[in-house]
Amino acid sequence: MDKMSTTVGDEGGYYAIKGFLYQFDKTLIEVMSNPKTQIAFENQQDINYENYVLQVKHKETQKYAAHKIRKPVDGLLGLFSQDSSKKLCLYCHFADKIPNDWHLTLVELDSIISPSAKSQYKMSLCEQFISSFVVRFSEDYQTQFEQTIKLIRESFTLKDDEEAILYHAIFRSKLLDRSIKPRPQRRICFQELRSFLEDAEVTVFQASYSKYLTAEKYAKLIKRRYFTFSAPNIENFQRLFLIECDPTFTRVDLVEVASRIARKYFRKNKSPQPFLAIRNAADNYLNQVKRDLFDKGVRFFDGTYFDGDRFRMEDLAIKHLPDATFTLRIVPENELSHLARTIDLQEVYQFFVSSPAELAVSGRHIRLQVRKTEEVLRIIS
Repeated sequence: MDKMSTTVGDEGGYYAIKGFLYQFDKTLIEVMSNPKTQIAFENQQDINYENYVLQVKHKETQKYAAHKIRKPVDGLLGLFSQDSSKKLCLYCHFADKIPNDWHLTLVELDSIISPSAKSQYKMSLCEQFISSFVVRFSEDYQTQFEQTIKLIRESFTLKDDEEAILYHAIFRSKLLDRSIKPRPQRRICFQELRSFLEDAEVTVFQASYSKYLTAEKYAKLIKRRYFTFSAPNIENFQRLFLIECDPTFTRVDLVEVASRIARKYFRKNKSPQPFLAIRNAADNYLNQVKRDLFDKGVRFFDGTYFDGDRFRMEDLAIKHLPDATFTLRIVPENELSHLARTIDLQEVYQFFVSSPAELAVSGRHIRLQVRKTEEVLRIIS
């Protein structure tokens, strides 16, 4: 991954985040390799299940030195002193180490652990420890990522790597969400990976995968998964489309996106007029967009009845607007929380460039990153 989904201000932060994602990929590998087992992560250690414990370290730019693994080895030795049934592994990558397993001798262990560990733990315990411990010098980030994609493709019987990358994006976002939950909830099994694919809340970060997916392929995958109807009739849902504008997005493109949303999701007496909200757009820009929509023949209602009128949520929130010539409802960005409290939004599709907006909804909430807002045109058609 050459671009991170989170912006950081220094190289140390970049590599810290990359190490975190490296650990998540290793978690996914363990889940798919042990499909009937609950895998804990960010829990007792970085990864643990049954009697196995893994500590993960990713040192992409560093060469190996004994002191660089001292702290995790001390920690694993301490854990072993409490439960000698554990099988322990330090799974680590260093720039100058090829993948291999290193089973330490007592002399080698002594050269790594700290003076306090030497004084605290008896020789007999250390002898037991080295028989249950391995340092696994692992693949680099790129190689492990490719292995993870291959395993996803095989485990879910997918036809190509591109679809496996979309699955990976969903799984990774779910692991990120779960990693901040209380410790007992930081567990995952293979069946849960399947459930994630149909979960009500999904975030897909595109920037992390730009090296592997062109904008065209990404748009095709997203369109097929979220914007292609599998049945002839559209569900009678209240839908919100939330689009973040970037500076390169023209009014012409935005008007075309709005027009496509209206055509695709409004069905008279069947599916209500969808809501559209634009993030990061000045009032004068939105007014110009509204004029362009009107000139194009796209009828909309924005919660007002005349120039200078107050915003009327109670009228905008009516499920089927009495005037069926309206095909779209436009809601101000600062009224989104009010809208979510007023009606039951069954589907929210959020397109974001930098980061998604926080919005509490009870229904399905799909957050999709795009590099440029104009990519929405490829997705909604």
